[in-house]
Amino acid sequence: MTSFSTRLTVFYALSFILASVGMLTLGYRQIDQKLMHGLDRLLLTERGRVFAHLALGPPGNTPADLGAKLRRSTDNSAVLFRVEIKSRDGASLFRSSNLSQPLPWSPPSPQFTDDTLSDGARVRIGRFDRGDLVIMVATPADNVASAMRGYVETSIGLLLAMAAFGIAIGYALSQVVLKPLREIADTAARISASNLEERIPVQRGDEVGDLARLLNAMLDRIGSSFRQIRQFTADASHELKTPLSLVRLHAEMILADPGLTTSQENAVVAQLEEVDRLSALVGDLLVLARADSNSMNLAIASHDPADFLERMRADVEVLAEAAKVKVRFIREGDGLVSFDPRWMRHIVLNLLNNAFRASPVGGTVTIASRLDAAGWQLAVEDEGAGVPHELLSRIFDRFVSDAPGGTGLGLTISRSIVELHGGTIVAMPGRDGRGLRVELALPPAAT
Repeated sequence: MTSFSTRLTVFYALSFILASVGMLTLGYRQIDQKLMHGLDRLLLTERGRVFAHLALGPPGNTPADLGAKLRRSTDNSAVLFRVEIKSRDGASLFRSSNLSQPLPWSPPSPQFTDDTLSDGARVRIGRFDRGDLVIMVATPADNVASAMRGYVETSIGLLLAMAAFGIAIGYALSQVVLKPLREIADTAARISASNLEERIPVQRGDEVGDLARLLNAMLDRIGSSFRQIRQFTADASHELKTPLSLVRLHAEMILADPGLTTSQENAVVAQLEEVDRLSALVGDLLVLARADSNSMNLAIASHDPADFLERMRADVEVLAEAAKVKVRFIREGDGLVSFDPRWMRHIVLNLLNNAFRASPVGGTVTIASRLDAAGWQLAVEDEGAGVPHELLSRIFDRFVSDAPGGTGLGLTISRSIVELHGGTIVAMPGRDGRGLRVELALPPAAT
């Protein structure tokens, strides 16, 4: 969809161009009328002169009489005028020497008309009645036509210039008008669950300022809700740890009773498994609450990713053997990256456990590590069934990716910890179109 800035620019430019076309069209009509009015005044002046010469000498309207009265006068004005006198029935009685053909005759006609002669000359013709005579006076109109063509050509050039000018002004206007909205959008884009305290600056007293204040009020309500949820999660997780420990303790005491039947023993074991699962969920919720509130104490320092992964190799191979899958290490590049090894180990093991559960027996899980100027990229890829495309964008949300035996918070916690390191983590289909590939990226160590 076209941006609002583009639409505003186009709207302003079109409005500017249409207004210019309207003004130039009106100017064309006005100038044409003025020029034609000037020609009509010339024709009226010539009519008066012709009438004055007709009044001279003895009366008579024969061609000889009219020629005697008008020949010299019309010859003197032959550059500007062509004169023809006709009777009421259209018979030609006199023509000036510069008129080789009759002027167009179509009585009754308007007093002033435009016409083109057989020689191609465009003329303005005035028709005047005097008794039984019709005096027709024509004057060249080519100059007017030439002037109007020049006006049209100049107008086209002006319209092109105005179009460019209108687009430039429209674009500049859109930038000025939309600048405060862009500032609001940029600030809103920076605000997330990790920095809900940031607010949109309010520097205006107009509608844009009112919009910023409304958004800030909304952010205040959202921030308050987030804080309440985080506090509730942390408090609930903390308060549940003690009763869960007591439930586990009593269940273990019951399980130690030698008088339990097999069914009773199985029930207690199932209870202990559920208590362990619930304890893991409470622990994960507490970790997540601390990560969301930025209250985790991370021991971030510069480490060599190669050494970090090498220390984990033995544990990873034991887990892979237990899951009956193979593991392959790929390593590229050398250098240092800043991270907390304890929590990074937690993330890697969580990704590997998910990959081991998803992979078929005998499948291969690949751990690819690459270190370059952009930082450290670590990918874990399995050969399982993969994740539906519509879930890929939500796989890091809470309880979306609930793997068997997990709490549904592992990837959510991993994302929170990675973001606390200043990195990113994404999920995508495997390179060959099957399985799941999870990639995390950390920035290079600060120098």
